[in-house]
Amino acid sequence: MVLTGEKAKKIYPFRNDFVFKFVFGKPGNEEILARLIDALMHFEGDRCIESLELLSPLNLKAFDDDKFTIVDVRAVDRAGRRFSIEMQVSVEQGFEKRMAYYLALLYAGQLREKESFTKLCPAYGIAILDYIMFPGHDRFQSGYLFRERQTGEALPDLMELHFVELPKYRVRRRALRTRLEKWLDVLKFGELYAADRPLPADLEQEKELAMAIRELRRVNADDQMRAILEQRDKEERILITRLESARNEGLEEGIVKGYHSVAQRMLRLGIPIATIAASTGLSEQEIEKLDRKTEA
Repeated sequence: MVLTGEKAKKIYPFRNDFVFKFVFGKPGNEEILARLIDALMHFEGDRCIESLELLSPLNLKAFDDDKFTIVDVRAVDRAGRRFSIEMQVSVEQGFEKRMAYYLALLYAGQLREKESFTKLCPAYGIAILDYIMFPGHDRFQSGYLFRERQTGEALPDLMELHFVELPKYRVRRRALRTRLEKWLDVLKFGELYAADRPLPADLEQEKELAMAIRELRRVNADDQMRAILEQRDKEERILITRLESARNEGLEEGIVKGYHSVAQRMLRLGIPIATIAASTGLSEQEIEKLDRKTEA
């Protein structure tokens, strides 16, 4: 399903947060998500995921009326382990804190009323980044968990945060690559394979990798999906333009009005208040007031 035509259409990649959500958070694609998580978490043998249930399945109706909110893909496996995985395309102030906050909610949200703490299963937060977050080292994957400061002994089966920085992944063309390298190759260069480049033999033989590329092609060939993606591009450009206009206004009143306008638009898009505050410099209290005005 290669896109052709007199004028080549833009191929939206896995690095687009909506595309990522569509492919890995769509009911029916749980096996693809399971194999991706296995690779990212280095699960082997009996630790591999047997089956997944999506906790936040994609619902295109949620994207009507300019509500283009993109959230993480959340799932629970047969063993009770919970996973939150998302594609982060740009730098966001306080992103690591947001990740920790949502991971804590994912972990705590397992228990029903009056259930014992012994029922709690591990929770994993995974962020795939299209930018460099940790410039101090060259490793493309970083993992954080509870460890004793002096001995390094880890508390098992609690919560873990993992970050994968795609720009740090260096292509290694060889026949035998690790599962993680194969998945990172597809995530980083999927649009090339979706357009006209055939999958290398070592990727083609991996069933779920080939399935992911086929799903990427479907996303880019579907008129409804492309309409949503193009509209999101337009909305992002509008927000950027308004922010720049506010900064260039030169007058405090104009800047505040500009930020208010941007914040109201972001609220209509369903963007979290904390994210809006980080992006505009407005306080959360100011944004909450704007939210009430918007609802009114």
